[in-house]
Amino acid sequence: AVTGHLPETAGDRDAARSAHRSAARRTTSLPERRHLEARANRLTP
Repeated sequence: AVTGHLPETAGDRDAARSAHRSAARRTTSLPERRHLEARANRLTP
């Protein structure tokens, strides 16, 4: 999730979206997956 947060704060929406989606695929926690997918979706143009 940190790998998504850092580019997001730097304004690199594409890298942040990709990192959040990648982290969502790797987590085994359903609540965390939902959170990461929601963050990625917020960054979708």
